[in-house]
Amino acid sequence: MSMDDDRLFFDDLKDLRNYTAFSVSQVVAYFERHGIAITKTTIQNYVKIGLLPPADSKKRYTRRHVMLLKIITDMKRCHSLERIKGLLAPLESPEEADAFFRRYNESFARAQELLSEIPEAAEGGGLPLMQLMSLADSKLQKQH
Repeated sequence: MSMDDDRLFFDDLKDLRNYTAFSVSQVVAYFERHGIAITKTTIQNYVKIGLLPPADSKKRYTRRHVMLLKIITDMKRCHSLERIKGLLAPLESPEEADAFFRRYNESFARAQELLSEIPEAAEGGGLPLMQLMSLADSKLQKQH
């Protein structure tokens, strides 16, 4: 998924505020529209290991579940599921999850901005994620 695709995902997710609940099939379809492979089994496994809160009694998932699934998908690039579980553990209430997602989204937008200023990233040079992160970190350090 490219940075532009990620931005579309987040913009689209903002539009989901009017929706209150989704079936697991709707969640999977939402991710598929954005080129992210999330299966029903993946969602069930994340719930089973405590990485994702369970669906409600009617087996409906909320916008919070979708946000967390996106964050988990992004974090899996660099972290183990156990580490992600520890990082997301404090997000127990919907308010905490929304606040975290806002900060995550803002940080993500800032990272996109920084990466667009790095010639190697802007040229689509296919640099590994860790190398891009290192370049972005160096740029941030020079700004402070």
